[in-house]
Amino acid sequence: FNPLYFSSEFLYSYNEEAFKYSSLLVNMKNDKEPVFFNIVLPDVSETDPVVSIEEFISFFRNPARSLLSGRLGINFGTGFLSLNDEEAFIPDSLESFLIYRNILEAIEADRNMDEYYEILRLQGVLPHGVPGKIFYRKALRELQEFYSLVQPYILSRDEEVYVHYESSGITLSGSINTLFKGNNIHYRYSRIKSAELLRAWIYHLLLCARGSFDGATILFSKEEQKNLNPIPVDESRTILDELILLYKEGMSRPLPFFPVSSYAYAEKFFST
Repeated sequence: FNPLYFSSEFLYSYNEEAFKYSSLLVNMKNDKEPVFFNIVLPDVSETDPVVSIEEFISFFRNPARSLLSGRLGINFGTGFLSLNDEEAFIPDSLESFLIYRNILEAIEADRNMDEYYEILRLQGVLPHGVPGKIFYRKALRELQEFYSLVQPYILSRDEEVYVHYESSGITLSGSINTLFKGNNIHYRYSRIKSAELLRAWIYHLLLCARGSFDGATILFSKEEQKNLNPIPVDESRTILDELILLYKEGMSRPLPFFPVSSYAYAEKFFST
């Protein structure tokens, strides 16, 4: 229910029980700001000094979520599953992304794409009948063109690089397997989002901090290609040290960092 139903001349309700509780809300006065987090947790380096690269990247994708799940054990689900009672002739944006991702993986694996269409059709992920075939052919054409641009850069994968970086009581540990012919290659058939850029950038910093990386980081997307040139060891380590301090702060109290809106602001700022 909504309190407006009991305080507006345009809205009305016959729910007596809701009326009672809604009236209390309408008459309730609270001048205090709601508190989300009013304590500072102990230094995370005292309890969890070793952080995987993926955990570190995940933190900067959503600092508040990492704080709640990593320190307080509070996890948020993805919401309620509702069954759609309408037949979709065109997949929505999330469904399209997942289908495109699967098709791209099939192209990389050099699968028979006619057979793969039948697999997706039988799995029920494509629209039924002719609309599904049209959608698949369009996606296949776009992805084959995209992969032809990326393929020359990923013909030869280098060995995994193990990373071990220590700063301010935190150890970043993990491996990087995105190296091809000395370059750090990332690709995804979608618009570049803050999450993908953050991942590529943090990988880039970790590789540069090792002192043996002289390649470039290249991020391919549906609309553009971004290149990050190597930076000096000292500079990359300085940036990583700052990021680790932000990580420690954000794992003790909410960090006011919002990657999606920040990236949108940066794009607008540097384009003018």
